[in-house]
Amino acid sequence: AGEGPFVTAGFYLWDHRPLVDAFRKQIMADPNAWLAVEKALADHGLELEDGAPVKRMPKGFEDEAGGPLEAALKKTQWLVGRRLTGAELADPNLPTLIADFAAQVRPLFAFGWRALRGVRIDPKAGG
Repeated sequence: AGEGPFVTAGFYLWDHRPLVDAFRKQIMADPNAWLAVEKALADHGLELEDGAPVKRMPKGFEDEAGGPLEAALKKTQWLVGRRLTGAELADPNLPTLIADFAAQVRPLFAFGWRALRGVRIDPKAGG
């Protein structure tokens, strides 16, 4: 925040507990797929933002403390951002740049879509 223009993509779920829980359960159900998402992002020079992490390991995931999935499991948001320069903002090809960014983030989207498929939430709950 306060560092200039940017584009962000991913899953902002912090106030919808069933969604956060489903995402975490998918990470545990298929840890290799999750690690592949992190690698795919890194291959494009991208990394997940801090993601409003909880301080302690979430209930039911305590055994993962100190492991390679700890940071991912503590998140309540799984987002990737990219700063934009003034030249990029003024460029008529900005929509293409954003589309390319979204394509680079697609592994995260695909993982999240699998995690959240079929999860029901109360539209009155949360934000």
